[in-house]
Amino acid sequence: MSITLSKTETRLLTEAAGRGGALQLPETMKPMTRQRMLGRFEADGLIAWEARMGRSPT
Repeated sequence: MSITLSKTETRLLTEAAGRGGALQLPETMKPMTRQRMLGRFEADGLIAWEARMGRSPT
């Protein structure tokens, strides 16, 4: 399975990997863009539900 990411998506996921998986979206990102991106990441299996809610998986 191949997932094509935009430059922004690649940068955000790379930065998250450097922070132990903590995804930090820019404050300037519009709410709909944020929601769409998180939904896509989740659908593609790149993040888990707990990550979206700011929780650590147990």
